[in-house]
Amino acid sequence: MTSDERMERAVARLAKIEAWRVKTNADTTPEELILRAYVSRSDRAELVSALSAMEYTFPQYEPYPVEERLMGTWDQLPLAYYQKYISHDELEAVRAAVKPPQE
Repeated sequence: MTSDERMERAVARLAKIEAWRVKTNADTTPEELILRAYVSRSDRAELVSALSAMEYTFPQYEPYPVEERLMGTWDQLPLAYYQKYISHDELEAVRAAVKPPQE
């Protein structure tokens, strides 16, 4: 995926998030912070600081016979890394600050 395609995807996703937030009055998500920083090319240290200060939910696992993994808001960070919206160093800095349970 090219940088331009990634930018287009980020802008489209932000529009969907904003529409969802207006309907649900939901709090800002890590994904939204990351995409806004990516689109606006804002200071990455500020992004890491904001992400480090957020409260997260973490994956939960349903027992047998369901054995389902329920995603938490923390899952948005590794996904943003894999999609190249944040760097490895940024992910690791937030991970060090948040200290999530073993992934």
